Amino acid sequence: MQRLGVDSRSRVIQSGVEPATSDVAAKLEIREGMPVLRHTALILGDDVPFLLTTRYFPLDLIPDFENRLLRGGSFTALLREEGLGPLQRASTVVGARMPQDEESGLLSCPHNAPLLAVSALGRLPGGRAVEWQHAVMNSLLIRLSFTS
Repeated sequence: MQRLGVDSRSRVIQSGVEPATSDVAAKLEIREGMPVLRHTALILGDDVPFLLTTRYFPLDLIPDFENRLLRGGSFTALLREEGLGPLQRASTVVGARMPQDEESGLLSCPHNAPLLAVSALGRLPGGRAVEWQHAVMNSLLIRLSFTS
C-alpha cells in the first residue's frame, strides 16, 4: 500500500485465543483443539475500508503473541523480531461471493456487489504453516494481479 502512495491502517474487529477447529488444524498442520490465535481486522486505505480478514496462527509460535500483535499490528514484523524468517505465501485461492450483512456494513459496499473472497496459507522458510487467512475485499475497489 505504501509503495502505491496509499496510507493504510488496520482496525481490530476481534482477537482471541480459541481451540483449533478440524479445518483450521488441518490447514495449520496441528492437532485439533490446540490453541490458535484468531485475529479479525478491517484494513483501510486512505480511510476507505477495502479488506476484512480473519487470520489464524498457532499460539505457540511467538511468546505473548496476542498482546504483541495487538500492540504492533504486523505479523511479518513479529516474525522478523523473533528471527523466524520471512512469511512465504504457500497457496492462495480467489473466488467471489455476495456479502453478508456485517461484511457489507464494515466494507461500506452494496449488498448486491460481489466480494472477492481469498483464502491463503503462509509458511516459514523451513516449511512450518504459520498463518491461515480468509479475507473478503470490496470488488468495486480492488484489482488483483499475480506474477511469478
